[in-house]
Amino acid sequence: MNTMPRGFAKPLPSEGDKCDAGKVYADIALGSATKIAGALDAITPMLRENQNCGTPTAANLEMLAGYGPLLSPERKHNVILVTDGMPVCSGETVQRSVAAISKLKAQGVPTFVVGFQVGSNVKALDMMAEAGGYPQPPPSENRFFNAADPEQLNFSLRKILNTICSDIPTPTCPPSYATCSAGMACPAGTTCASGCCFPIIQ
Repeated sequence: MNTMPRGFAKPLPSEGDKCDAGKVYADIALGSATKIAGALDAITPMLRENQNCGTPTAANLEMLAGYGPLLSPERKHNVILVTDGMPVCSGETVQRSVAAISKLKAQGVPTFVVGFQVGSNVKALDMMAEAGGYPQPPPSENRFFNAADPEQLNFSLRKILNTICSDIPTPTCPPSYATCSAGMACPAGTTCASGCCFPIIQ
């Protein structure tokens, strides 16, 4: 949640039409945590101007495929796509997003797909996760990382970071949730995601 005082909140920087590709606000570099945090703190979803935006998933992924620092051979790179569902802008299709993810993977940049409060838009995200190279293994019911609430989102991101960097500890399921594995079903009303039985949120 953005905690910036209301007087400092401002609309997102103009990027043209709401369905145009975005831009890079913090370039890839060592020691860029402060710059990333500043870019996030400079905006707030609470302003009307920042609401009802489009979802140009493919356009953003295609933009990244031409972003030089992401393709540098000096270090390993990954994309973490966090989305609330289907691409909904004109010219956007699931197939176009899958193709863009496949191109990134062919360039040596895998994509982790996280669905945040996605509802029923799961098949498209499963396809993107398969194309990205890091689909969720069984017994997870979805191939993408499914996050129905902020706690699951935090857990999923920690799982992804552990996959990318072994120095980051493997997260354990929150105390209030059971674990799941092959042959160990989740209780009614929950679903297996990232090794934990999280509640199903419609």
